Amino acid sequence: MRNRWIAVLVLLALTAGIWWARRRPPQYSSAYVADRAATLWSTTAQVRQPVATLHYGQRVVILRRSGDQDEVRAEDGASGWIDAHQLMDPALWQQAATLLGSVRTMPVQAVGHTRSLSNVRIEPGRDAPRIFQFGRNVPVAVFERKLVTASGITKAAADNDVLPPGTEPAKDEDWLLVLRREESNVASAGPDAASSAPIAGWLLAQFIALDPPSPIPDYANAAGVSVVAWAVLDSVPDPNGDKPQYLVAAARGGQARACDFTGLRVYTWGTAGQRYETAYVENDLCGRLPIRVRKTPAGTEFSFAAVGESEPERVYRMKQTTVRRVRNEGAPPEKR
Repeated sequence: MRNRWIAVLVLLALTAGIWWARRRPPQYSSAYVADRAATLWSTTAQVRQPVATLHYGQRVVILRRSGDQDEVRAEDGASGWIDAHQLMDPALWQQAATLLGSVRTMPVQAVGHTRSLSNVRIEPGRDAPRIFQFGRNVPVAVFERKLVTASGITKAAADNDVLPPGTEPAKDEDWLLVLRREESNVASAGPDAASSAPIAGWLLAQFIALDPPSPIPDYANAAGVSVVAWAVLDSVPDPNGDKPQYLVAAARGGQARACDFTGLRVYTWGTAGQRYETAYVENDLCGRLPIRVRKTPAGTEFSFAAVGESEPERVYRMKQTTVRRVRNEGAPPEKR
């Protein structure tokens, strides 16, 4: 008799559990749209109708999956099928948000624009997850550089990051940490320039063309170097308006170099000749980005890390048009 009651209680418990499970709303996973615009379709069949258009950062609930298609429901109630590659899982979305917050605390090293369609990745490297894709001529700010060894690169990986015509994938590749600038003054920027969503991530350096201000490109070409980064140190009074004094970090040779930059140049404005003049030159460096510029009572200082040196950073100070390296707090600086 006792065993019967136990069996009845177990059966009742199972029945109650099934009833409760059916009453509870189903728990679905969520995701975020990872493209500028993503179309929701009525079905996965070839003959289908667009239902709605979602935009970058919109949160959706995944109702079910079928191959590489997900049926989702947006927060406004729109539902339909979407390509799973256009979605980011919550963990990756959080990583992207953390990276964006970190970049906003970094000093800008350079500005430029994308040469072509460019995949934005959460980390440097073609195998890292993609979080967005910039179009052509999208304005970006540059913050950091990393060299990634890609000796095992596959054709599929190369095709996933489409290089400009005539360019072959390198074994060692330069990657730049960038932030999309909220500007629309770059021609043909398309929907990227109009979008207000800030996006930070890593791009292949060969996808980015830097846009240094005049006269930096002319002086760099004359010296046979490539501009890597630049900053305004101070300004010089002039009858036609104050002229900025520029610090330029440059490098010789192409990409895939061990150093972020190999030389420094400072250009100051000569009021007598009404042109820029070279105030400081230093070569044979192995510098690392970022370069940090700060104002002090003694003058404008800039600093950066150098490979193979015991000091954590090299520090330089500019006063008027003179640049000196500050070796330590008590010793006299050395003028170059």
